[in-house]
Amino acid sequence: MSSFQGKVVMITGGASGIGRVAALSFARKGAKVVIAGRNAEEGNKALDLLKEITDEAAFVQSDVTRESDVENMISETIKKFGQLDAAFNNAGIEGPNKLLADQTEADFETIVNVNLKGTFFCMKHQISTFMEQGRAGAIVNNASIAAHVGMPEGSIYAASKHGVVGLTKTAAMEYGAHNIRANVVSPASIHTTMLDRYLEDNATLGAGDEAVRSLTQKISLRRLGAPEEVADVAVWLCSDEASFVTGECIRVAGGHSSQ
Repeated sequence: MSSFQGKVVMITGGASGIGRVAALSFARKGAKVVIAGRNAEEGNKALDLLKEITDEAAFVQSDVTRESDVENMISETIKKFGQLDAAFNNAGIEGPNKLLADQTEADFETIVNVNLKGTFFCMKHQISTFMEQGRAGAIVNNASIAAHVGMPEGSIYAASKHGVVGLTKTAAMEYGAHNIRANVVSPASIHTTMLDRYLEDNATLGAGDEAVRSLTQKISLRRLGAPEEVADVAVWLCSDEASFVTGECIRVAGGHSSQ
């Protein structure tokens, strides 16, 4: 059973959805947990939940599209807990549902800034911190099934997530000799508020239960996933049980596109 006793874990996008569930899971396994996000109200609510498990938790208000915020997020972690051992870079947005030719430059910049540039900033400074500490480190980046397949009406989102995979695989090659691991978890159709927004914005899927049925036709298990099912994989990838796993993309997708 994975144990994170004495370890410090950082989670971006940790105030809600998969990130919050992962934060609670890390805390239950003994980790000191720092969650980061843009929304202070949601962040403090998530922190209250963490404090029911452990006093060794903190929230840092951060926008991953700003490098200075990412640097501050990590410096606050070191200031409070003295080290960083693992990170789950989970912050991301979905963007509008539009055909590629209808997407705008503003759409591109907004989505890529969060999903790709934000992940780059986090990895850059997390890896630098691991190197300065002279100790092992583990990074898990949250991508998407759209990092591996096309996504009609989600071209920019898919491109940004393909980029996350490229960053991760390259980092794994560059820093493996320093015992720094980097992996990707790629969910499909997980029941979160982000998915609810996607369903509301995509009229071609229908409404309500019809929309869910349409969405799950490509999923072998014929159901939506739960945030816990993604969080469990992210926690495992950060653990010593996955000590020989790096540069990998693990799909938590219910068999999406496996037919």
